[in-house]
Amino acid sequence: MHHLPLKGFRSAFKVLIALLIIIYMLKTVIPPPVSYLFGFLAQAIISFMVIAFIVFIALYIGYTLLSEAGRELSSAKWRWREEIRRRGRLLYEQRRTYRPRIGHRHHRRSSPQSPGLRRTSSIAPKPVETEGVSMGDTSGGAGREEEFPSALASRFKPLQFIGRGGFARVWLVEYRGERYALKIPVLPREGGVRGKILRSLTREAVHWEDLGSHPNIVRLYEWGLEPLPWLLLEYVEGHREGGRTYRSLADLLASRGRLPLCTSLLIARDTLSALEHAHRREIAHLDVKPSNILLVQGPRAKLTDWGLSRVASGASSVSGVTPAYMAPEHTPFYSRGKGIGWWTDIYQAGLVLFEMLTGRNYNMLIQGGEDPEEALKEAPHSLKDLLWRMLSIDPNNRPSARDALTEVNKLLSESCGDHAPTMPL
Repeated sequence: MHHLPLKGFRSAFKVLIALLIIIYMLKTVIPPPVSYLFGFLAQAIISFMVIAFIVFIALYIGYTLLSEAGRELSSAKWRWREEIRRRGRLLYEQRRTYRPRIGHRHHRRSSPQSPGLRRTSSIAPKPVETEGVSMGDTSGGAGREEEFPSALASRFKPLQFIGRGGFARVWLVEYRGERYALKIPVLPREGGVRGKILRSLTREAVHWEDLGSHPNIVRLYEWGLEPLPWLLLEYVEGHREGGRTYRSLADLLASRGRLPLCTSLLIARDTLSALEHAHRREIAHLDVKPSNILLVQGPRAKLTDWGLSRVASGASSVSGVTPAYMAPEHTPFYSRGKGIGWWTDIYQAGLVLFEMLTGRNYNMLIQGGEDPEEALKEAPHSLKDLLWRMLSIDPNNRPSARDALTEVNKLLSESCGDHAPTMPL
């Protein structure tokens, strides 16, 4: 309030009051008709003072309210910035300085043969040449020759090129006598794009590392940024059935089209179990799709590729999502003000479950103007009810991963009984 000119108002009122007293004194000593003029002048001054007082009170109240609102807004912005700085410092201390001792209760053993594997470098990589060990493309792709980077050949022994996706290539390698999947991002020489990929890789590695060990999440054992960025992952051999090996759910759907009810529920259960584990650690995957769901013998599912992961409480946007597996909140018109978060994972898991049951993509089916109810006419009523809630346009209507997992387990028990874990394709 000290910004208002209170002294000026006080001085003006004092002058007007003094002038009013003088006028009334003159009115008593000056005969008419001149005294009438002084009376009119006194009435005008009194009216002006009343109006000025009312205007001043209104301005005073408005200024007080606006000042309080401004202080609250500034305080909220300050608290938000301090919280971001605090989390950044905490993450920095945990990732840069904390190294648990082998045998300590917080130390995580990566595998029986290779205890204590962890990140080896946090320094940005220097540009290196891409010459390397030439390997045939054994992923069933176009048959191009793939070169294993020579900069990593002294550390990892390449056994087989597995495949490529996005900005990364994956090899089966031998390291310390064990077999792992080695993910190596392909870095362009343009500084802006290169820096973006490195930041994305670091975020992915930090989030993946925080997930620890879970039977339905592909394990990250070690990662580094020198001389090339790389991630050392658990190698998932795939599910063998009928003389073929299906490495991912995408391979299985491409071959079978649609899956039996019990198999679909089994894979959905494993996927939701992985998401529930991640959401409890405040991490959202945001890229749940069949190609990111790897299969092991059973069939059992393991969720991989956390490159788009964010804090589960919500983010404004994310780029790189496959259009067929986008949630409504990826479009601002349908975001309901929540942005993306754990609820996005639920929608994408619903898309995957719908595709397993029907052999068709829900988003593409809706875009084509077809009725999804018709595609699910053979599904149990309780399963359809769960699916429509998972695929709700409004994120507030979707169940949590824990609630969805509970319902899928109940459906498995009712529809498949005790034979669910070994149900053939």
